[in-house]
Amino acid sequence: MPRLDDLRVARALHRVTGLAAPVLAALAHDDGPLAAGRLAIVGSAIGAPGSPAWQSADEAARADWWVDRMGAVTTVIVAYPGVFGAVADRLPVQDLLGFTQQAFVLCAVAQAYGVDDRHTQTDLLAAVLCNRNLHSATLLAESEPEVSLVKPGDSPIVVAVKPDRDEEPITDEDRRVPRSAREVARRMWKAAKVLRSISSELAQRPSPGRVSKVFSKLPVVGAAADYVGERKALRQAADEGTRWLIEHRGS
Repeated sequence: MPRLDDLRVARALHRVTGLAAPVLAALAHDDGPLAAGRLAIVGSAIGAPGSPAWQSADEAARADWWVDRMGAVTTVIVAYPGVFGAVADRLPVQDLLGFTQQAFVLCAVAQAYGVDDRHTQTDLLAAVLCNRNLHSATLLAESEPEVSLVKPGDSPIVVAVKPDRDEEPITDEDRRVPRSAREVARRMWKAAKVLRSISSELAQRPSPGRVSKVFSKLPVVGAAADYVGERKALRQAADEGTRWLIEHRGS
């Protein structure tokens, strides 16, 4: 399969950063949409964002909170295909969901380090998940003309440029903070559908180790092996993201 161009990757990842932001806002509070499901972090060293303990915590502790928070909420979903054992290896669902989970966590880690700019978050995702060195602000700015001018005779006609056929529109509802666990799951699935447009990049992400992959081929116990493997992969992605953020601080 030919390598995707940087612009296509940047567009998909940038869209995902936009979908991630409202979800992170929902997960940031212990009384948010997942509180009823008792998925709040037990024994966390710091409280939720905005709490006094959070205000006094350093960036690394805040990033760790997000890895635990998102890991507890989403790793079960990512590992679920593992209950089917080797059959799941023929389905790209786990890599797709794993990539999506890591993308959301990296956006959260970026916020923990004070990086809210979506272009910088896009570059972070590209570096950690796709092994690409992008400057998405430049790439996307160069591809952003909203209209093209056609002149059939003396009267100019403005024609809107349509998005790619595989681009699902981001709606006003997608920009609102989700109010239920079901809505959080729907937003993550929409992000996964966006990422299908760059499916050839999915295998580039930090992934479970060889031992986890061996046990994941066994029916039923494969889910447990996948859970452990995906949690380790999530931590690896977060650590790589942290290093990237520190190296590019102020750049």
